[in-house]
Amino acid sequence: MKYLYLKILAVIDHYHTLLKVFKLRKQGVLWKKPNLINCYNNISFGCNVYIGPGAEFMAKGNILIGSNVRIGPNCCIWTENHNYKSTTHLPYDYDDILKEVVVEDNVWIGMNVTIAPGVRIKEGSVIALGSVITKDVEAGSIMGGNPAKSISMRDMELYHSLKENKKFHII
Repeated sequence: MKYLYLKILAVIDHYHTLLKVFKLRKQGVLWKKPNLINCYNNISFGCNVYIGPGAEFMAKGNILIGSNVRIGPNCCIWTENHNYKSTTHLPYDYDDILKEVVVEDNVWIGMNVTIAPGVRIKEGSVIALGSVITKDVEAGSIMGGNPAKSISMRDMELYHSLKENKKFHII
C-alpha cells in the first residue's frame, strides 16, 4: 500500500511539473531536460529564457531569472549552504543558510558554470564556460575562471543601442 501511495504522489508531482513546464513554454521559457530541480516554485522567470540540458538548480532560497537570458548546459545554481560555524555539530549543523540568486536581463551564462548562493549577475553580463561565480557581477562584465574574474567589458553604448531597438535573440 505504501508503494502505491508513493507512486500516486510521483504521478501527481510529475503532472504539476508538466503544468509548470507548459506555462513556462507559453511565457517563452525553454528548459531542456533538467536533471535536478529543488523547490521548483521558488524559481521565477522573465520572458525569452533558455536553459540548457543538465541544469541543477537548488532554489530553496529563491532564484530570479530575468528576460532574454541564456543558460548553457550543466549550469548549477545553488541558493543554500550549510552552517559550518556551528557550535553544536561538526562539520556543520542542521540549519540551512539561504541566499537568493538573481540573474538580471540579457545575461549569457556558458556551459558548466556554477553560481554560488547570494550572487547577483547584473544586466548584460557574459559568464564564460566553466566559471565559478562566487561574488556579484557588474553590468556588462565578461567574467571567466575559478573563481571568476573580470576578463573584459561589453561595449555598453552598443549594448544599450541594441536593447533600445529590441534586438534580442529569440528562442
